[in-house]
Amino acid sequence: MNYKQTLFLATLFYATGSNALVSLTLSNNEVSLGNAVQLIFQSDKEINPYPITSEISKKAKIRGQSSASNIQITNGSRTDLYTLTITIFPLTEGEITFGPFEINQEKTNTVTLNVLPQQNISSQAQKSNNNEQSSQENNAKNNVIFEASVMPKTIYEGQTGIYQLSLFDPIQIYNIALTPPKSFNLNLTKLNQDKVSTDKIGNQIGKIYQSFFSFTPTTSGTITLSPAELSADIPDNSTPKPVGYDSFFDTSFNDRFFISPFQKQIPIYFQSNPVTIQVKPKPNNWQGWWLPAIKAELTEEFSAPDPLRIGDAIERKITLTVTGTEPDKLPLIEHPQSQKYTLFNNPENRYSFFENNQITSVEVKQILIIPQAEGELTLPPITVKYFDT
Repeated sequence: MNYKQTLFLATLFYATGSNALVSLTLSNNEVSLGNAVQLIFQSDKEINPYPITSEISKKAKIRGQSSASNIQITNGSRTDLYTLTITIFPLTEGEITFGPFEINQEKTNTVTLNVLPQQNISSQAQKSNNNEQSSQENNAKNNVIFEASVMPKTIYEGQTGIYQLSLFDPIQIYNIALTPPKSFNLNLTKLNQDKVSTDKIGNQIGKIYQSFFSFTPTTSGTITLSPAELSADIPDNSTPKPVGYDSFFDTSFNDRFFISPFQKQIPIYFQSNPVTIQVKPKPNNWQGWWLPAIKAELTEEFSAPDPLRIGDAIERKITLTVTGTEPDKLPLIEHPQSQKYTLFNNPENRYSFFENNQITSVEVKQILIIPQAEGELTLPPITVKYFDT
């Protein structure tokens, strides 16, 4: 073990004063909004990352973390050094202070990060060795388009709409992590309906990834959804690629993987635009089941023996198809009772499908009707009340 490393450790522990065995540093004291920076923790004992990341997540988006350990033996004396590196993206401009953090019953020092407006690095930072990396990050941000949209923008409380995220990627980013917005005023649910296509925007050709979510407002009024967040990696072109390097990407929006463990990565971060939704309340005079929908259809099918006798079964299949709402919003289909027949209800079957950026829900109810008297049997109609939006 060389002497310089031993001297470095001794200096580190001495310089931190009363908290001699823990320290916190930044990989860069200044960064532009949307770019990554690393928090580096060191201790002579193993570091538990969970309480640390919980505190950091209040001020920044955590992109990833890594751990390393170093054991040195000098003149029979053993020295342990544990390092925890957390990559973050600041969420706001200005000065952000991290720490002190408690690690192994000791407190670290504090560090202050200066977050500049997006793509506005100071001259001092631009003169650093990260010039090429910053250029790559800015190039990615200038070319990648990450947008959010909703349909419809005006909706009724309890109605279902579609929230869509679209990513135009002409540079083949990878390791994508997508975080949709959160809201207490609506329920947002991921739909397994991701789409991938190739298109040209301006003079660039790239992949377009679309991810869809259903949302149902729980209150009326104006609801603004905060930007969705997307973090990813791009290859660091400032380092040479290893011999035999070859890259490929799969076609999923949320699960694209980089295949070379030797290629150095540059983390990047994007935010979509916020979106605003106008939510109308349920009408005051509305009575009964509240079912706001774009369209509703009620159809039925019959199956009965000929001739029909007392005790024979009539099969009545009723299908309710509603566009603009989710299956759990559909009412139970009920068949009127009568002394002229006996009813046997099979459990209803509910499902939905996604088409033309809309959700259509279907409820199927099968009922066995057993006549109990001779003569003509009239079956009453089945009705469902809905609100045409």
